[in-house]
Amino acid sequence: MRAAAERGPASSEQASSLLLAARAWLGERVPGGWSRHDGDHVASVTGIAAPTMNGVWSAQPDAGRFSEWLSSVRDAGVPYCAQFASGSTTGRDAATAAGLTRGEDAPLMYTAARTAAGVVPDLVVRRLEAGELGMHAEVAAAGFGAPAALFAPLVALGVAERSALHFYVAEVEGEPVATGLGLHLADHVGVFNIATPPEHRRKGYGAAITARIIDDALAVGARGAWLQSSAEGHSVYRRLGFDDVAVWECWVSD
Repeated sequence: MRAAAERGPASSEQASSLLLAARAWLGERVPGGWSRHDGDHVASVTGIAAPTMNGVWSAQPDAGRFSEWLSSVRDAGVPYCAQFASGSTTGRDAATAAGLTRGEDAPLMYTAARTAAGVVPDLVVRRLEAGELGMHAEVAAAGFGAPAALFAPLVALGVAERSALHFYVAEVEGEPVATGLGLHLADHVGVFNIATPPEHRRKGYGAAITARIIDDALAVGARGAWLQSSAEGHSVYRRLGFDDVAVWECWVSD
């Protein structure tokens, strides 16, 4: 395995490619889902009733293709989004024409180094076994304020794809206080679903989960880690050593 210093930072193009590959992978593998991927654009439908789990992604939207693929996703009858590199007039025109409204921007972030999360007293972070993956759904539901059933397709996929999807929980005296998952794909790990219920926030639990996902991946040869950050989590990821490599706009359906 190469040392972290030899891996180097990601370019915007590399990180965008990882994002598109992950979205295509999810659409292809979630039961009942589908995806289209041509290298520059991905349309992905997982059927999960959250806008950012279905949509069209492109760093450089093509006017005809982006609009056409948005229509295909809309016809699936699920909440959906359009995501593209910030400032794209083509992307904004297509999203507006589709009746989407602009949501929170999603910075695309990358690190190739082991993280610098501090030690949290009494916290135990561990990878969930196949029979425990329902715990991820329960803790994520509490963290995101959503029904646990929303995460059931990911849990089912996790059972089927144990080599690619790694689920984690953080516990204090046996009580779950945070969760997250890593998608191992294309020699990298994508960090998803970092969730902490409101009563357990601002204690370093989400950062500890993120650090464990990344460190485990680097230990088995991953070249780096990437994620799309929320506004709330951005400063946390910066402290963990992530760099901003691009900002993506996110437009969502009602």
